Amino acid sequence: MVPLDPLGRPVSPWWKRFLAELIDIVVLSVADQIVATVAFAGAVSQDASGTIHVHRGFYTLLGIEVILSLAYYSLLDGSRRGQTLGKMALGIAVRDGATGGQLGAGRALGRRFVYEFLYLLLLLPGVLNALSPLWDTRRQAWHDKLVGSLVVDVR
Repeated sequence: MVPLDPLGRPVSPWWKRFLAELIDIVVLSVADQIVATVAFAGAVSQDASGTIHVHRGFYTLLGIEVILSLAYYSLLDGSRRGQTLGKMALGIAVRDGATGGQLGAGRALGRRFVYEFLYLLLLLPGVLNALSPLWDTRRQAWHDKLVGSLVVDVR
């Protein structure tokens, strides 16, 4: 039996979440490339011997990319629609698990921060977090449980 949110909408299956995330990764990759090209073209260089040198700007770029990702997800998932571009394409949205309403930018930021933290610093827990809706009775990942969110079908 498919779990429902408080408004009676079905909770999204894992495969829709996965495809939406892939679309969002492509969107963010394009944005990251634009930022990298414009702002930090010389962050990495290679000398005549083939040695690669990472300059201070590389770490600044990495920080900007993390901030860009956190902003993208917190503002869009926390919006009235609760949808990133990937979620819009798949017809799913992040909603408050108790009310079915808007999650809000603060909780959406916390949700995404946990998701990225688990991946960036601890790869295996990040993978388990992403897969956890497959065996959870409410189809929630750990980052959903932490902030009380659900990902639901909206069309």
